[in-house]
Amino acid sequence: MADTVKYYITHSDIEGIEHRLNIYDNTYTGESIQIDGRITLTYAETDDALECIRGQGLSVELEANSNLTFNDLWTEEEKTIKVDYKRDNVILFVGWLNPEGFFENYVDTNWLVSFDCVDGLGYLKDLSFVDANGFPIVGRKSYAEILAIALQRTGLHQYIFADIQIRYTGLSTVLDILSNVYANTERYKKDDDATIMDCEEVIRDILEPFGACLTSYNGAWHIYKPNQLYFNTEARFDIYSWEGNLITNIPFDTDLTIGSEWNGFYPHHCSANQKVENKSSLGAYRINYKYGLSQSLVQNQYLYSEGGVSIEHWTINSMTNVLPLTPGGSGIRITAVSSGSEINQLEPALAPIITDATAVEIYISYTWTLLFFEAYKWLNYRIIVSDKILPDATATIYYLQEDLTWGTTDYTQQTQVWSSGSHQVKTPIKPFSGDGYFYLQLYTPTHSFNGAGYFTFNQIRLTPFQNTGAIIGEFHTFQKLDKPSAKVKDVVTVATGDNIADIYEGTIYKNDSITPTETWNRKGYVESKSLLRIMGEETMRLNQLSSRIFSGDVYGYFNYMSTVTISGFDGVFIPIEYSYDIKSNITSAKFRQIYGNEINEQDDDGFYEFNYDYGNTVKPTIKG
Repeated sequence: MADTVKYYITHSDIEGIEHRLNIYDNTYTGESIQIDGRITLTYAETDDALECIRGQGLSVELEANSNLTFNDLWTEEEKTIKVDYKRDNVILFVGWLNPEGFFENYVDTNWLVSFDCVDGLGYLKDLSFVDANGFPIVGRKSYAEILAIALQRTGLHQYIFADIQIRYTGLSTVLDILSNVYANTERYKKDDDATIMDCEEVIRDILEPFGACLTSYNGAWHIYKPNQLYFNTEARFDIYSWEGNLITNIPFDTDLTIGSEWNGFYPHHCSANQKVENKSSLGAYRINYKYGLSQSLVQNQYLYSEGGVSIEHWTINSMTNVLPLTPGGSGIRITAVSSGSEINQLEPALAPIITDATAVEIYISYTWTLLFFEAYKWLNYRIIVSDKILPDATATIYYLQEDLTWGTTDYTQQTQVWSSGSHQVKTPIKPFSGDGYFYLQLYTPTHSFNGAGYFTFNQIRLTPFQNTGAIIGEFHTFQKLDKPSAKVKDVVTVATGDNIADIYEGTIYKNDSITPTETWNRKGYVESKSLLRIMGEETMRLNQLSSRIFSGDVYGYFNYMSTVTISGFDGVFIPIEYSYDIKSNITSAKFRQIYGNEINEQDDDGFYEFNYDYGNTVKPTIKG
């Protein structure tokens, strides 16, 4: 059903361009009411050229009187009253009336009602990363899917435009990146394994390592990289549906030149309030990647089944003895059988990758339901490590033995169960000497004579752990040695990076959702570097010299995502502050100069250093 317009403002500016603001109320049944007011389109102010999230908003003033008070627009709830704004019939803003900014002046017979409208990005820091029904997200999902889920929490179903020209080694430059890299969504829980991260944290976790920025424009989410636009002002956006499915791609030119009206520029300087200030360059920068051990190497540890037919991210090898699954429920029930009739019932669909000396604890939570009378029962499972992803006849396979050592003799673990009710198994497994694929295979439970019943498996978790003093992360440090600045950016902590195993939460996966990424390259460059190294180098490039900050009024509208040259000044600028007054057709803006040339300093001179993190985070100091 189409949204119902209750109030609207429409007028033409002094250039003859039509503007329209619509305020929606789907409970309203009368004719749309034309009103008068003033509108200003804004973007959040920042002094960081790589600030990841840049919210868009509208400041609205409505002319009220005793017959038209607009009291119906006030609400205690967020995301209730929808608003959009069109310029020349092109949507520039879609969002929600923000109840916190609602203000009325009751002194005069005629007064102004003022409020702010927001695009919803500001709400995301208070909203958990869950699905539409409030359930946690499970399994490995593509970056496109994860971003779509997070952005849906704004209450707006909008297309997602993205232009990120960084690829992991081996991925074709033709393929979009967001659909071709995967993350383990279990990492979006806090350290207590219960509190779910908010959606803003999730978005930053994905975009910041790419040096990408998110904003709203033309009624869609746009993701772009200022570094890319330094050399080529034409972005090429991959377009995704609001659900995260790739649709197509389009070019988009961000080039804009601003100068004096007397020299024929439009948009052009106005109001005689232009000024220039300087911002110092960046002397040193450090990224601290906190590995974060995975809470579970297997996905969907609670065995959730969406449709009641399968268990997501698990393989049910045989439905023999398996009782029907419950749609939307968790757990699997398996009827116990007489000893000697075991069947390999269940195993993870993806075998976790472990590295040398990885220690693992197996945790199985289950309930034994008795049908007749108490008797001996056995929980049966097998642990193997294979040098190939499929443990077939061509693979070298090691089995966990009864004494919890590793050997080549096939062995099935058995835990005796004495009574009905809830039980847990915790088995610490000694490190395996080597790398490989880790399998847990759950077999049919068994019972002694007349001990019939079934086991309900509620949770199966494989948790890696490390010894005291182990490596907990890594540092990527960058220092400009040629004409260094005294400015040092605070250490940036990230939870995402390249790894070669599944034991860490922040591991990034290739488009098979199995293989971890190791190295990356930018489009047009022959290089093979970690993603966090590229992140740090791009930050240093963008801030390699002192930047000019140019501010003042501009007559005319221009796109916030513009790559700006200013007549009379050298260099490339991007907006970091923006406010477009619709009636006056004046944009008040602040532009920051950016840089993109490669920094000609070699690693052996100390520009880039890599170190492991053993627990101490230290801000770098300037060497040059």
